Amino acid sequence: MSCRRPSVASTAIKRRTYTLAGKGLAFTNPYFRYEVHAAELLVKGMIPVVMGIETRELPPPEAWSQHAGEEFIYVLSGEVMLHTQLYAPLRLAQGDSAYIDSTMRHTFVRLSEAAASLISICQTETLDIEDLTRGG
Repeated sequence: MSCRRPSVASTAIKRRTYTLAGKGLAFTNPYFRYEVHAAELLVKGMIPVVMGIETRELPPPEAWSQHAGEEFIYVLSGEVMLHTQLYAPLRLAQGDSAYIDSTMRHTFVRLSEAAASLISICQTETLDIEDLTRGG
């Protein structure tokens, strides 16, 4: 598998941003802690979010997340259960990942006694922070 860098001529927009540890756009809801990275770029093709999974109980259906695009999920620590609208719950531990169609309702539940966190990278052009604050 080769991963070639685009040539200077083929790159229409050249931009860079960074987020220092603990300096992302942070907010919470009753179920999750969020830290949005690269928040200064308001228009982008993906939204990287580090999530702390606080809840040990399944959030009510109206709190589940649903938004345009697709989502890559990678568990950084602990163990979580990924619940989706159309599939059986999926247990994910540190180092495990999932890739979902995020138009399907989805949420997380912490299974481990210890803290659980994951990185969620949403590929979308229309995600609003309000979409995230509903549930996950």
